[in-house]
Amino acid sequence: ETILCFEDIPESPIPSLLRGFSAPVKVFFDYEKYDLRFLMSHDKDEFNRWDAGQRLANSVILEMMEDRKAGRAMGVYVGITEAFAYVLSDKKADKSLITQALSIPNEILLAELFEKVDPDAIHEAREFLCDTIAKALEIDFLALYHENNLKTKYTFDAENVARRSLKNQCLAYLVRLNTDEAKGLAMQQYRNADNMTDALAALSCLASVKCDERTEVLNDFYRNWKHDPLVIDKWFTIQARCTFPDTLEEIKQLVKHRDFDIKNPNKVRSVVGSLAFGNPSVFHQADGKSYEFLSDQIIALNDLNPQMAARMANAFSSWKRYDLDRQEKMKAALEKILAYKTLSKDVFEIVNKTLMATTHIL
Repeated sequence: ETILCFEDIPESPIPSLLRGFSAPVKVFFDYEKYDLRFLMSHDKDEFNRWDAGQRLANSVILEMMEDRKAGRAMGVYVGITEAFAYVLSDKKADKSLITQALSIPNEILLAELFEKVDPDAIHEAREFLCDTIAKALEIDFLALYHENNLKTKYTFDAENVARRSLKNQCLAYLVRLNTDEAKGLAMQQYRNADNMTDALAALSCLASVKCDERTEVLNDFYRNWKHDPLVIDKWFTIQARCTFPDTLEEIKQLVKHRDFDIKNPNKVRSVVGSLAFGNPSVFHQADGKSYEFLSDQIIALNDLNPQMAARMANAFSSWKRYDLDRQEKMKAALEKILAYKTLSKDVFEIVNKTLMATTHIL
């Protein structure tokens, strides 16, 4: 153990730890929210700047979840919007860094912070934070979007990749507001896109909100790309990862779509896999219907592709980390699979091991 002592320092320093260190190390340090706000705004190490933003977002979301649990109205620490504003106004920072710094940890990463996972609380808190940032910084996002929405020929290089990423990150925040102006920008980008990155970004933004434009662009994209199976996989995925209350019903229609083939692993991953592994708020809906749906898909896959069926069954592996009601529903789904008469060895091994497992805390 080494103790470093600094004397005659006028104010308490804020440490930026392991600058330039490339190894995958988790650093545990008791930062205050103000410290993280400062580091996100001013740290000269790009990774540490991004990491401070992620830690700050985690801290804010945890506090919001506590508010929700206590029956209080959720509130957002104003320092996080101030730090975001500073990042947005930083003209010297690498645009790829700004894009990453503006991201909020997804629900899967947030779930890793808990022994017992509350998917509803995680989803509500994260959505509230993202919406609050979008509303507070709408003008900033709009200005940065236009600044990076250049009317130039598509070029694939680091500079232009970073510019497109930043532009599309701004668009995602703007479309969250569901304003006519934001939806108009997304529609214009979709119609004028000369590359798949911009087209998919605009499609994804509009698909994530309930509006007339959503149906229009989804139908248009399918008409234009139905000849390309790999592109249609992305079309499936975008819809399967939406977080509407009726998303499961949309997914049930997607598996009946003429271009969905349960014998095709890519199609299974794009729809069923997107629900099970990429859409926790819908997969873990309290009614348990997504668990039933997945168990039916696993049984259907069992005789066609047992390896893929076994991979899908892994979605239940953390079932004991959820509340008792969800545990019972997931257990019922697993037992339904286990009772299938011609269950393959691959699926049996995963399902039986999952049912027998003790609680595993990450």
